[in-house]
Amino acid sequence: MKTNRLFLGLAVFLCFSIPVWLPVACSKPAPVNQLKGFVKNGKVGFQDQNNKVVIEPQFEGFRSRVDYMFEPYTPAMDKITGKDIQGLAITFPDGLGQVQVAGKWGYIDTSGKFVINPVYDKAQPFYRGKAIVQMGGHWQIIDKTGSLLKETDYEDIDLDNWSEGFTTFKKNNLFGYIDADFKEAVGPQFSEANPFFRNLGRVAIGTGDDKRYGYLGRDGKFTINPQFTDADDFSDNLVPAAVGTGDEKKYGYIGMDGKFVVPLQFVYASPFFEGLAGVATSRNAIGSWNHYGFIGKDGKFVIEPQFDDVVGFQNGLAAVRVHADSNGMGGEWGFIDKTGKYVIKPQFQAVSGFSDGLAAFTMDKDSYDDKSLWGFIDGEGKVVVKPKFGPLPVFSVEDGKIMVRLNGKYLYVDKTGKEIPDTVGP
Repeated sequence: MKTNRLFLGLAVFLCFSIPVWLPVACSKPAPVNQLKGFVKNGKVGFQDQNNKVVIEPQFEGFRSRVDYMFEPYTPAMDKITGKDIQGLAITFPDGLGQVQVAGKWGYIDTSGKFVINPVYDKAQPFYRGKAIVQMGGHWQIIDKTGSLLKETDYEDIDLDNWSEGFTTFKKNNLFGYIDADFKEAVGPQFSEANPFFRNLGRVAIGTGDDKRYGYLGRDGKFTINPQFTDADDFSDNLVPAAVGTGDEKKYGYIGMDGKFVVPLQFVYASPFFEGLAGVATSRNAIGSWNHYGFIGKDGKFVIEPQFDDVVGFQNGLAAVRVHADSNGMGGEWGFIDKTGKYVIKPQFQAVSGFSDGLAAFTMDKDSYDDKSLWGFIDGEGKVVVKPKFGPLPVFSVEDGKIMVRLNGKYLYVDKTGKEIPDTVGP
């Protein structure tokens, strides 16, 4: 399903070598004696809470743990921001820090000495004295000495998308779930398995036109049986779901019991954001969706269909596209308020949503090409920073810092576009 959730996602580790930002939560703060990662001259080192260098910069990257990934969903998790995450990150969980050298991962103690040498292709921070690692294509569970506890026969384990105590694994080309104890919670039986979201796992059985989506509870049993040809994650206790295939495919919205609250009537429907959801009422010449508008939870249009594409509301504004050709290509993006009135007139080739008063934009038609350049606008559409940064499909501002890519490298800049030196992110 196409998602309008530009800034949301599920990931579990804060990682310097692959930066991410997302709103998640944790039930308790990180220990105050944890070291902080920093970067200097392209290498990562660690400081104490007084910014005294404890371990000199020498590593290519590091990964931190945020304990929310092992915990069941609670409503408090919806209120945590990216800034909160950085304060909750544990850099040396169980006393060991995960670092990268020459492309391989290993674990050091708080003096910087390797306890487990960097030999792993993939790895995750320790939890309860254990960690999942991959070496030579084999997935293993090790203890704090690096000794093998278990060798699995999994083809893959999704280390980057632990959520609410589960992540997915792949075996015999089918997916299942392992739990926070690294035990198999749900056996491999799904053609698709997604991260748990609000205590529900969205899964699919079958392939092609026979593929059907349903939802698992934490006990691994279906709370909503597989029956939909498309579905998303729940938002405000509603989720867009489809029945039928091809030109007969129609979307509506189901409740937590799996019954349709908003009847099947749209050619496409996206999740609710800030009480409104973007839906499409027709298709263009190549079969893609167009004529988007926004409905309320009663299924009635609040903003009539008139756009070629939309992105869900955030901070009271939604990005919309107009003037696309008959194939749904081209056009310009602008921003509307919840009455459908333009706040920023369509003029950009691509945009992000707003974060702390700024949005990213590009004037390049191939907006996500490696050569495209992005800049920032304010809430009135005024260019604050001219386009000069590399592909920027995800954009956020935290404490006045913006993560961008320039010349193939990730770095932080301030809200004027000036680089903030010696910062590691997120």
